[in-house]
Amino acid sequence: MLKKILLLILIFLLFLFGTFWASAPKINTLQERNVEVYYNEKIYSLPVGSTLKDLENLCKESIDITYISDDYILKDGDCLVEEDSKNLISINSDDIDVLCRLPGIGKATANKIIEYRRFYGDFTSIEEIKNISGIGEKKYEILKELISV
Repeated sequence: MLKKILLLILIFLLFLFGTFWASAPKINTLQERNVEVYYNEKIYSLPVGSTLKDLENLCKESIDITYISDDYILKDGDCLVEEDSKNLISINSDDIDVLCRLPGIGKATANKIIEYRRFYGDFTSIEEIKNISGIGEKKYEILKELISV
């Protein structure tokens, strides 16, 4: 008799557990993540791994940025500037919002640029930006036509 009671209690507990498990909210371990990109005075949100071509499709306009290819994978905080803009960004005087308009420069790197010039003074040449952690030769090649001292 005791075995039957214990078996009924076990079945009841399994039923309760199954009901709870089925009704519990599902947690997606691979949550959908997006990157935010600044372009043409607007912020666009795209899935991680999106390319410049994906941004063009979202904007429904041709993006003429000749210093990066259409298959460039966008990063969170990218600020894209069209090359025909003759306004160079000053690494000596522009603030964080303006520095973030540079491709591949997010808020963290822009802060590093500002801290560098506070500590060492103004940049003496645009090549000196390579002293900033995260800006190597490859990124410098992209930036050199867009910045000034």
